[in-house]
Amino acid sequence: MTLQASVRSYVGIAKETTKGTAVPATDFIPVAKDSLKPVDVIDPLYDQGLRGSNVMNYNYIPGRKRSTFDFGGAVFADTIGYALAGIMGDVATVGASAPYTHTISLKNSLTSSTDTQPISYTLTDFYAVNVRQFPGCQFSDFSLKFNADGMLEFDTKTTGWSSATTSDPTPSFSTVLPTPVWRGTVSIGGSSVSNAMEGNIALKRAVTPIYGISNTQDPYQVFRSEEHTSE
Repeated sequence: MTLQASVRSYVGIAKETTKGTAVPATDFIPVAKDSLKPVDVIDPLYDQGLRGSNVMNYNYIPGRKRSTFDFGGAVFADTIGYALAGIMGDVATVGASAPYTHTISLKNSLTSSTDTQPISYTLTDFYAVNVRQFPGCQFSDFSLKFNADGMLEFDTKTTGWSSATTSDPTPSFSTVLPTPVWRGTVSIGGSSVSNAMEGNIALKRAVTPIYGISNTQDPYQVFRSEEHTSE
């Protein structure tokens, strides 16, 4: 295997029609190198049957699988909506052509038969020597951070099905620039405040992989609980 520079990596994303069924990336998100942490998690099972030897574990057997996919970086206005919509769940779009107006809110319904689970995504990790797709990803954490001297930044985390290799996508990044914090304004109770220096807005939702007995290591559902908001 040839050595490749990590800065050649990139992240792709796409909405899924069926949760857990991988789809090719339809958009690409610029992320910070040190924030990118795609991981396949395999729960260990140990064979500890006594066999007359002075050991505890005789065999390791792979157990249930899932993935976690963390990423973050500067906020780009045309891609930050994926993480926001991924954790909130409901998106209303107005407009016949660009610029559109997107209203993102908590997906909720009092109708018993309505599914209030947010949409799932396939995340694509190109890491120079190969490409892996992480299907069924559900966003669990989203943090928006701002400092008066820097860029508007975000961090986010997902949980989903285990990954599989795929063919190289053709990335296409927009010309939209990241957002500097100085472009923003702050108001409290309707009054403008000019001396705000830094802050953080965090949205969190518990994500639980649910496993059945169906001849697969992957979950049959990745379930999202209620939203918790902290600031």
